[in-house]
Amino acid sequence: MSTRFHLDKSKPVMIIQNGWDDFREYCDWMEKQRLPMAIQDDLPSALDEVTRAPRAWNQLIIRMDRLGTHKDLVPQIIAFREKVPSVPVIVTTRTAPRNCFALENLYVCDVLLHEPSDMNSFEFALAVAPINNEVWKRRQSIETASRKVDPSRADNIVPLTRRPAAQTSAGGWRQEKPNSFA
Repeated sequence: MSTRFHLDKSKPVMIIQNGWDDFREYCDWMEKQRLPMAIQDDLPSALDEVTRAPRAWNQLIIRMDRLGTHKDLVPQIIAFREKVPSVPVIVTTRTAPRNCFALENLYVCDVLLHEPSDMNSFEFALAVAPINNEVWKRRQSIETASRKVDPSRADNIVPLTRRPAAQTSAGGWRQEKPNSFA
């Protein structure tokens, strides 16, 4: 299969996984596309490496099921996203109900892929993640700017939330977890 989307081949993709068996096909495809890769098996070490030089990386692919529980991993990924918003993040997991290329999970990742995923979805994820990441970076810059505003003059600023809010039957608002992560 030849690539139908422009992929930045000047910087490597960091793949964080523990085990090769069912991901080799995707790595082989990236090699055929001449897309450089680096592979790590420890999430904190890999995130530290990318944090030290974010401009050196194309994207980050995190295979959650191979690294630990979502309860342990998601907070680490969220902290990374807030600290380094410029690196597109793709998360793969068997617990995702479907592939999600929309913006609903931006506080965790730019693209969420259900494993196993077909090659077309994987290729599309590599193309869409940088596009969604531009939205994430804009949201982060707005949040940062709103934190710098003088509170006495900020009565008309509504800060962005990381999770969608839903109106309760009593008319109040509550935070909801997105559908894609348990």
